[in-house]
Amino acid sequence: MAIDLTLVPLPDVIETLDYETILNEMVADFKERWAKVRETKPELPAYNVEMLETDPVKIVIEAFAYRELLWRARANQVARAVMLATATGTDLDNFAADFGMTRRIIGYSITGNPVYESDEEYRQRRNLAPDGYAAAGPEDAYRYYAWSADGSIKQVKAIKGENNRCDVILLGREGDGTVSQDVVTKVYDALSPKARRPLTDNVYVRSATIVSQAIRVKVTAQTGPDVSTTVAKAKASIQDYASSRSAIGTVLRADGIIAAAHNGNALESVVVIEPATDVDPGKYGTVYVPEVIVEVA
Repeated sequence: MAIDLTLVPLPDVIETLDYETILNEMVADFKERWAKVRETKPELPAYNVEMLETDPVKIVIEAFAYRELLWRARANQVARAVMLATATGTDLDNFAADFGMTRRIIGYSITGNPVYESDEEYRQRRNLAPDGYAAAGPEDAYRYYAWSADGSIKQVKAIKGENNRCDVILLGREGDGTVSQDVVTKVYDALSPKARRPLTDNVYVRSATIVSQAIRVKVTAQTGPDVSTTVAKAKASIQDYASSRSAIGTVLRADGIIAAAHNGNALESVVVIEPATDVDPGKYGTVYVPEVIVEVA
């Protein structure tokens, strides 16, 4: 079963960088070395002017401290590049290539160039890849093959029930998330080979049930020179929250709408008018928010 990579802590090999710490360590190292030299050559002056920004020794040490900071940052980048939880770009491409994977094309730009899936989606698929080798029909194996079948698929959820039934629910990335019958058929065909599912499994593929729900809130803004900017930021925050809840089986919560509106915005109060209560789409559904309206009290 694939683990949640967001819960994996960063390894100790990735260090927290601090320029001042590196600088102070290098100054202390130099002073110790200089003191040993003066033991054999006492005529040399003591070094006690490290606080002067014009001191040549301090300037050289600052330059080397900064270069060491850059090298340590590079070491952190190299470490991140070889871990699934943190690899990005072509580093992630090479990581996934171990399982014979490539990025899905999810669309085309206005100039006709292919648009590829994001690092996050690719990372999640790569995380599911080992389950694809299982012959017992685990849920994550169905998710992996279904998700890889077509670039228009944003999310897949596999739900196993009684009598060997397995429902594979698809959410599209375009419009309200409804998946076309052609894509449903394509996914079903991808799950049909005997090597990918047990003969006793009854697999049903369908688009997620879309629950359309607009959001309307009334806010009281704090006194300030630009209420319209505050309202616009609140609306953007709510839209981001709604997008984050656009997932199969995920509840759109009124408290979440209020928290999103308040997030970093100068608002006295937020009242949710629509929806009147939390919106639960059920385990086969997804909440789609076509519109966010923010009214000023």
